[in-house]
Amino acid sequence: MLLALTSLPLLAAFCITFLCQTKFYVIRNFSFFFSLIILNATLALLFFFEPTAPEFQLIESYSWLQTLNINIIFGIDGLSIVMVLLTAFLTPTCILQCWNLSLKHKTKEYCIAFFILEAVLFGVFFSLDVLLFYLLFEAVLIPMFLVVGFYGSRARRVRAAYLLFYILY
Repeated sequence: MLLALTSLPLLAAFCITFLCQTKFYVIRNFSFFFSLIILNATLALLFFFEPTAPEFQLIESYSWLQTLNINIIFGIDGLSIVMVLLTAFLTPTCILQCWNLSLKHKTKEYCIAFFILEAVLFGVFFSLDVLLFYLLFEAVLIPMFLVVGFYGSRARRVRAAYLLFYILY
C-alpha cells in the first residue's frame, strides 16, 4: 500500500509528460485533479493507522540489492503519517498557486517537478532503511533546486537555488 502511494505521484508526472505543452489549462486541471486523488489516498491511510500502537505499522519489505542484502523497507508511525498528510495537502496548494502565476509556457515542468518532489518525500517519510532514507533525502534537493531556480518570484531566485545547496553542504 505504501509503495503504491509513493508511486501515484510518479504516475501523475509520467502522464503529464504526454500532455500538450500549449494547453496549460489541461495540464493544470489534470494536475490538480490527480493531486486531489493522492490527497484522498493519503487520507485513507488514517483508516488503517492505529494511533495507540507504539510500533511501525503497514510495514512493507522488498528486496533491492540481494548481493549486498539491502532491502527497501517502508512503514509509518505517528510522525511520518502527519508529514505525509502535510505533503499531500501542500501539493494541490502549490498546483493551485501556478494558476495565479504567469507560468503558461512552463506549467508542465512545474507540475512534474512537484509530483516528483511529492513522490520522493513520500519515500523519505515511509523509509525505514537508512541507506534508502539517505538517498531519497538527497534526491529531494533536485526538484527543490528546479522549483526555486526556475519558478522563483524575483531576480535573486538563481542565487537562492545555489544557496540552497551551499547551506545544506
